Amino acid sequence: MKLNPIVMLNSINYKTHFVLSLDGEVNRLKRGRKPSVAECKYIKSFSLNPMNWLISKKMSDKWLIVHRDTGSTRVIPAP
Repeated sequence: MKLNPIVMLNSINYKTHFVLSLDGEVNRLKRGRKPSVAECKYIKSFSLNPMNWLISKKMSDKWLIVHRDTGSTRVIPAP
């Protein structure tokens, strides 16, 4: 889905998150889910508060996590 960045900024609400990929494609993220106890321990190992982060996507080599309040995203390596 291609979106104009101005339209993208105006269309974001508190539950919708967008990521701009390297090829310029704008992708909408799924709504994140609460991490399990083991996942919380792993997220904490990166000096992040696991109660503030939701797991949006788990791939074999990395996890995409989304901040619960601000919507900012981070990629951390998978365990």
